[in-house]
Amino acid sequence: MPFVTDIDPPAKEYEAVASLGLAVGARKGKGLFGKRTYEPIEVLGHFSIQLATIAWDKGDEGSTALVVDPQALLEGSVKFDLTPEGPDVEIKDEMGEDEFINTCQKLIKNAGDFKADVMEFPGLINDAAQAEPLLKNDSIGAVPAEFEQQADPANIVEELRSKLAEFERGAEQWVKTKQKLFNYRDKLAKKIDVAQEEAKVAQQKALEDLEQKIKSSIAAKRQETDAAIEKARQNSAKTRQTLQSELDRAKQLFEENGEDFYRDNIKTIEQRLSEHDKKLDKEIADLEAAHKKYGEEQQGKIKQFEADRNKKMATFDERRKKLDNTLDSLEKAVTKRAERSQEQHKKVSSLVVTLTPDQTDKEFPVVFYAARYPGDRWVVFPPQVFGGKGLLGKLFGGAVVPFKSASKLGDTLAAKLQALLVDNDLAKTISENNLLKDEEYIKQAKNGLSQLIDQGDMDKKHAELFEEF
Repeated sequence: MPFVTDIDPPAKEYEAVASLGLAVGARKGKGLFGKRTYEPIEVLGHFSIQLATIAWDKGDEGSTALVVDPQALLEGSVKFDLTPEGPDVEIKDEMGEDEFINTCQKLIKNAGDFKADVMEFPGLINDAAQAEPLLKNDSIGAVPAEFEQQADPANIVEELRSKLAEFERGAEQWVKTKQKLFNYRDKLAKKIDVAQEEAKVAQQKALEDLEQKIKSSIAAKRQETDAAIEKARQNSAKTRQTLQSELDRAKQLFEENGEDFYRDNIKTIEQRLSEHDKKLDKEIADLEAAHKKYGEEQQGKIKQFEADRNKKMATFDERRKKLDNTLDSLEKAVTKRAERSQEQHKKVSSLVVTLTPDQTDKEFPVVFYAARYPGDRWVVFPPQVFGGKGLLGKLFGGAVVPFKSASKLGDTLAAKLQALLVDNDLAKTISENNLLKDEEYIKQAKNGLSQLIDQGDMDKKHAELFEEF
């Protein structure tokens, strides 16, 4: 990849003016504005590291790929929303309704237990879109940094595919377990249906027996009541006959004697007869009322039996409903888990970048420039794109070059590399290939500066920017 990534074909003049301009702008200055002086640039060189693409889905016209930093300067991770395991609940071959429901409820809780599952991968680039501007072929002579390869791109793909396959297997196990429980629910429901039908037959038989018993009991009570009424009438008739005889005698004596005593006696006996007749009517009415109440009490037993029967039969429906509701909840929980498992593919999809087939399964050099200043202070500049607002020097005294960082990924890698450039072999290699001693490089930088000014991309007041070199 060229240092200036968006100029095709790469131009050495732009490479030179961008790198030297950035190095000039990164100097430290001291003194007042008009008399400010800047520290010298001791070394300026360029080097490259590798970014590798590894196919995720490869097609004839286009592919998706993961981007990996083989040097493992960065570490990526994939955070899955749940673990891929199947159900973690024992399902017995034989269960009663309560045990079945308890098992389902444990599975519902288990299905909704979404624990994050994080996979760490040295070298994986999490934001592959930021890598896309850096995937160019030409490095224009940059020295390859000799870092030991720490990341294994193929292994990253293998582990991710294996993890997604685990999610698929786990989802299948959940579906199989759910179906097994649905089948067992049907088995339990059939037992309930059989028990309900048996109870229905038994209850109907018991009702018929009760109705016959009550019918017989009421008939017996009718006979008992009729007998009591007849006895009451007979007793009443005897008493009435006696009273009637007394009345007849009193009337005869009154006719014979005409005394008031007999007249009063007649009235008394007639009143006793009237009260006697009323007493008989009341006694008969009380017997009939008692018989009616008895019949109502007996019929109440039938109504109570029917109410108890209906309540008992309803328990069978409630048992089936409880099974169905529990399975509905399990269905929703397993469906939600399956959907969540499927969504984990998006976790990997968010890591890939779309490339042409010839960009897939290969390594690309990424060019960085590094400048050393007094005190062994190194600054690493990431790949650039043309047309930016530029990098201002300290307190208006530095350079303004129309370039900006090509991607945040480049910035991150530059920071990592900058931390490494202290007394190591790469620093020595850059120092040995100091471009400030390369007249051709300085000439290219000055020519590039002139072109930028002529094009109007830089102010002509910066024409002497590289005069010290």
